[in-house]
Amino acid sequence: MKWTNEMILSLTLEVIRQPRIIDVDLMSTECSLGGYAQLVCVVLANGKPNISIDFSSTAGQTTQPIGAEESMLGGDRGDWRQLTESYSLRIYRSELDTERPMLHRLTINIRGAQREHHGAYRCRVTNAAGQAQYVGEIRVRSEPQLTIHPVQSTYFLGRRPLIISCLVSGYPLAVANPAAVEIESKVAPEWAVNHETTTLKGWDPK
Repeated sequence: MKWTNEMILSLTLEVIRQPRIIDVDLMSTECSLGGYAQLVCVVLANGKPNISIDFSSTAGQTTQPIGAEESMLGGDRGDWRQLTESYSLRIYRSELDTERPMLHRLTINIRGAQREHHGAYRCRVTNAAGQAQYVGEIRVRSEPQLTIHPVQSTYFLGRRPLIISCLVSGYPLAVANPAAVEIESKVAPEWAVNHETTTLKGWDPK
């Protein structure tokens, strides 16, 4: 009688790929003040990816185009903070799709959008193979608001320049008209305009 011994081993190998963010057009939108806005971060990843959303009110204030990764739109610059839910803002994570297990979605719904929702939104995803990020934005259309500094009405210049800062907020951004500024009903002989700051030079109020 001949005896034979057999041993069967099985090995399950999972290849973890570096995550990718796709359908990036869903990461930017516009809405009116008090309206509804939605951003969707669509990710292809395995290996239990971690997906998060950060917000910055200043990172979008740049000449770079929308939607590029890393450096564009201040990808690593600005006052970034982790986005948290509130009464008007909800964050939803998609359930695992057994037919497409590598597809993940993180959705942001904003109802009653306010000025503070206007800004850049950065989706970041990491897994054991690496990370990816994409910066989109929500633009909230609103009427311009004008703030002038300083607010006092009486000055003793003594031939020193008076600097008036005119801050305009809103989207689309309105342009301030420095010619509308008057001081004690006298017009300064020389104007030097620098973006939001107007300087009255060499004017003696006497």
